[in-house]
Amino acid sequence: MFKDDLKYSYVELEGRRNVIGQCRKDFDLESAELSIPSYQLRLIDQLTRERPTWRFRAAVSFFKSCNITNFTVFDGDEELGNISWNGAAYTFDNPRLRAKRERGGVNYSTKLDVATKRILKAFHTKTRKERGQEAAKATKEAVSSVTNTSAFGFRRKFQPVQDLLTTYLVRNWDEASKYLTSVGAAADPTVPELHANQQTARQMGEAVQNARGVTIRIEGTGYLSVREYANSLETEVYSGETLPDHYRAGLGILKLVEPQTTVAGVGLRVDQHTFLILDPQKI
Repeated sequence: MFKDDLKYSYVELEGRRNVIGQCRKDFDLESAELSIPSYQLRLIDQLTRERPTWRFRAAVSFFKSCNITNFTVFDGDEELGNISWNGAAYTFDNPRLRAKRERGGVNYSTKLDVATKRILKAFHTKTRKERGQEAAKATKEAVSSVTNTSAFGFRRKFQPVQDLLTTYLVRNWDEASKYLTSVGAAADPTVPELHANQQTARQMGEAVQNARGVTIRIEGTGYLSVREYANSLETEVYSGETLPDHYRAGLGILKLVEPQTTVAGVGLRVDQHTFLILDPQKI
């Protein structure tokens, strides 16, 4: 059942053909001192008498002296669960037991006979329902994987040209509308306007993110300007006479619109007294 491959070798432990140690190819087995606690051996021997086809596999570490206490149990190629000896009790686990444990079950015992009985009851080949659940889960995972992979591949290639194609489509919305209508799709005439609004809003976001605009707050008869950089905040105070002309021009336009309204190439009215003015030389 367990055959050497490029990465691992398999060796019999404690003279038992069904008790196998899995170790890396570069592990020096000849000089290693591998042992299994007597309590664990008793459990393995008792389980073997009840289930002669079972095999017990342990991962062998790089330590030259290793006391092996954890085993994975197989029946043929099917993994049934895990058993171990923690120095005080036998522990055992598999998906079936974990489901029961969520409802108050226990997966350990200090008594050999009790541990054997519970392991024999819980460790068996999968039922038809369990095989079905496993197959359904594998299918969902595979579908999710191929869906995510294909979506990522498409986005990676399409995203660089997405904005260009959108702009082209919007600029030719009359022709696009005719096609959409011919195939029974809705062609809302407000799409070009909504796209323009979106582009303007994006311009505001880039201005804030890249310090390509300045926030002006009216404070009485004066003005506070704020420009935020990645790690600093730059502020200036102006009077009506010292306010730069492009700030004054931007304020004159933005005062004519409602709060939370953008004006392309100019800026955004934030609230009654606060305005984002784009830098003309950087637009």
